[in-house]
Amino acid sequence: PPPPLPSDHRAASVPPPRYTAPPSRQPPAKESPAQAGRRLALVTLLDRIADAINLAELDEDPNVSDALDQQIETTAREQAQSMRDEGEAPEGIDLDALVRDAHRELTGLGPLGPLLEDEEVLELHCARYDQLFALRHDRLNLEPIAFTSELALKRVIGRLAAESGEPWAGETVVERRLARGVSLVAIAPPAAAGHVLTIRKRTRVESTLDELARAGALSKQMGAFLEACVVGRANVLVCGTAPTQIVAALAAVVRPGARVCVVQDAEELHVPHAQVIGLSGVGSPESDDEVTRAAARLRADALVIAQLSGAVAAASIDAMANGHDGVIAGAQAPTLRQGLSRIVAQLVLQRPGVGLDAMRDVVGEVFDIALEVVTLSDGRLRVTRVAELGGSDAKGVVARDVFSFTADATGSDGSFSATGVVPRLAGELATRGAKLDANLFKRGSR
Repeated sequence: PPPPLPSDHRAASVPPPRYTAPPSRQPPAKESPAQAGRRLALVTLLDRIADAINLAELDEDPNVSDALDQQIETTAREQAQSMRDEGEAPEGIDLDALVRDAHRELTGLGPLGPLLEDEEVLELHCARYDQLFALRHDRLNLEPIAFTSELALKRVIGRLAAESGEPWAGETVVERRLARGVSLVAIAPPAAAGHVLTIRKRTRVESTLDELARAGALSKQMGAFLEACVVGRANVLVCGTAPTQIVAALAAVVRPGARVCVVQDAEELHVPHAQVIGLSGVGSPESDDEVTRAAARLRADALVIAQLSGAVAAASIDAMANGHDGVIAGAQAPTLRQGLSRIVAQLVLQRPGVGLDAMRDVVGEVFDIALEVVTLSDGRLRVTRVAELGGSDAKGVVARDVFSFTADATGSDGSFSATGVVPRLAGELATRGAKLDANLFKRGSR
């Protein structure tokens, strides 16, 4: 077995980016005359409120006092009625809705509030204060209401950061995890011309290998082999730009009533028939390391690592090097080769006492099987490689393909086939009660 890794030093880890299926490329609808009129009326009302009362407190503290909140609401109603009396409000406009929007922008989350509560909205993107896009069902739509000023957007970013428990301390790049798994990334000047905001909601992933086979993500033979690997408690690595769905499908293979421990993104992965224990660190390397080691000590039937990176990766490799099996891990990378290289590089940073060659050997030995998953241009997933890992050579971790996908001329279709390689793991799986048909690995078998 590979040697355990020394743990006397830990370097800070950077969480990998998250990916979603590409949104529709259709251009968003332009602002209608009615929407433009309503936006101008809202700007006018906000200007009137700012002239009537002192709003300096809003820029000093993201939390609005009850007294100022009440004063803003009262003033908004008074000024909206004055606009109607003086002819500054367009005909047919709902003054109550206008007051509500003004109050929400000054004291709450502005147009983001209702969208965050809308279950159909998966992502929100604001590249400039007066344009807000929402992703629904893989289609990006321009929302009828955005922010009225750069200052309003800045205030809302501050409030969202405060909600996370880590107030905005003036950094240029703001990354926070909000309630219910919502992630926030904001960029402030001078890194950008204006404030930029992206919010992604965590969506629960439910999938099975059979469903993925029917969708063309993998072949039935691949599915049968991977199911045997999970039943036989092999250690499986999934590399791709969006590995979570494959990781969830593998986790769903564990027997009913089994104990499954999920580290990181526990709310996103759903294993309906198992007893799921969800653990997550608070974002620091020390916390991630501690949580992962605690998860390994639970000795669950399956240990699922949603994001194998940084301190989580180092602690996971330590656990597997010390004999832990039944690990299913996801890693963000465009290809399997890049995924393995990134894991090795991160481990070298986390464990500087271990050389590059030794670390490659460790990674090649602790994982039995590795998958390469690609996301097609239409958002579909495809498993392009299922490989057996085994040590390393001068080029890196050795990966022998057991199954592969050959694309046709279009690049989006093609065929799955076995390479003829019979994995060494096959014999071990049989002793663990997961027998496989030898014909599964015959070259050309689909």
